[in-house]
Amino acid sequence: MGYILFFILLVELTIIYCWNGKNVVSPSFIGCSLFLFSTLMYLVGSDFYRYELHFNTIATIVTLIMCIFLGESFARKIKIKKIEYYNNEFKKETICSNKWVVFILSLFVLVISVSYFYVVYIFSLKMGNSPGNFLTMGTYTRSALYQGLDTVQLPFIISQGVVVTECIVWLCVYCICYNRNVSGKFDKRFMWPIVCYVPQLFANDSRTILLKMISVISIIVFTFTKQKVNWSSKGNRKIVKYAIMVIALFIVVFRVLGYRTGTNDLNSNVMNNIIEYTSAGLVGLDKYLNLGESENTLWGESTLKSVYNIFRQWGMDIPKVDSFEPFYTFYGGDSNIYTTFKAYIHDYGFVGAMLAMVLWGYFITRNIKHIQKNGASFPRMCLVGLMFYGVVMLPITDVTASFLAIATVYQAVYLLILEYVFIQEKVRVR
Repeated sequence: MGYILFFILLVELTIIYCWNGKNVVSPSFIGCSLFLFSTLMYLVGSDFYRYELHFNTIATIVTLIMCIFLGESFARKIKIKKIEYYNNEFKKETICSNKWVVFILSLFVLVISVSYFYVVYIFSLKMGNSPGNFLTMGTYTRSALYQGLDTVQLPFIISQGVVVTECIVWLCVYCICYNRNVSGKFDKRFMWPIVCYVPQLFANDSRTILLKMISVISIIVFTFTKQKVNWSSKGNRKIVKYAIMVIALFIVVFRVLGYRTGTNDLNSNVMNNIIEYTSAGLVGLDKYLNLGESENTLWGESTLKSVYNIFRQWGMDIPKVDSFEPFYTFYGGDSNIYTTFKAYIHDYGFVGAMLAMVLWGYFITRNIKHIQKNGASFPRMCLVGLMFYGVVMLPITDVTASFLAIATVYQAVYLLILEYVFIQEKVRVR
C-alpha cells in the first residue's frame, strides 16, 4: 500500500502543479510534496516499521490534499483590490537602518535569548538536572512536560520578549531579501540579530519551534524569489534548490537538538530518527482510522486547546485535557506522531476536516494573491509564513492551537510596529 500511496501522490502532485499555473509556492503543492517525501521515508523504513497501511488511510490523505487545492481554486477566482503600498511606490529604495540601530536590536535579542536560556536552565535544575549540564537540560524540561509535573514559568517581560525576538528575526530576513532584490547586495548587518537568536532556539524543548522559524523564513525568501520574476515559473528551480538546502540544514540541526532533549542519543541510529519523525505520522493516522480512539471531552479539544486555555484564564470552569497525543507502537519503537489530519477528523469528523482544509487553502491563497497584487507587505508575508507553518506540519502534527493562541495577537501588533518603525519610515526618509 505504501507504493500505491506514493504513486497516487506523485500523480496528484503533477495535477496540482499543472492546474495551479506551475506555482510551487502553493499550500496544496507543498503539502502534497511533503506527504510524498513522508511516504518515501516510510518506504525506506519499511523494515523499521513493518506495518502495512490500509486503503482508507490512502483515500483520506489524497482527498484532504485535494480539498486544500479546491480552496486554492476558489481563492484564485476572487478579485483583489489594488492598493498602493509603500513598497510599490518606493521599490527602487533599499531599507536602510543605521548600524547602531541594528546593534541595539541585536543586543535586545541577545539579552532576551540569554534570559530565556537562564530561566529554562534553572527550571531544568529543579526538575533533576543535577549535573547542571547545559547540553542536556532540554531532557529534563521535556520529561517534566510529558509527565505533567510542571512547566517553565516565564516572567511577563521575557515571555513578551520571546514573541518580539521572533518578529525581529523575520524582520531581518525580510530586509535582507528586500535589499537584495533592489540592490543585488547581501546586507550583512541584518544577520547580527539572527545570530543572537540562536541561544533562545537552543533552549526551547521542542523542535517544532525550529520548523516554525524555518517555515516563515522560507516563505519570505520564496515570495521574494517569485516577486522578482513576476510570479512566473522561472523562479521555481531556484526555490526547489533552496528547499533542498533547507531540508538538509533541518536534518542536521534536528539531530543536534535531539541530543539536547534526549529524543535521541549518540548511539541511536540517525536514519531511524529521521524516518520516524518524517513518516511515523502515516502509521499513526492509519492506526487511528482503523483502531479508533476515545471521544473528545471538549468539542474541538485538539485544534482549539489554546482557546480553551484562554477561557480558563478568564475564570471559566473548563476541564483540562491531556496536551499530548497517546503513544502507539510499531516494530522499531513507539511514537505519538499522527499528522494534522487526525486532529481535524477527531475534532470535527471527516466532513469537518474536508471543510477545514478547503478554508486553509482558500485563506493562504487569498493572502498570496494580495501580495501578488499589492506588493510584499512585511506583516502579510509573516502571516502567510505562519499559515504555511501549518502546511509544513501536515505530515507530522497539528499546530492550529499555536496559531489561535493569544501570542499570535501580540505578534500581529509587534509586526505592525516593526514595519512602521523600520520599514515604512526608513524607506520614506530615503
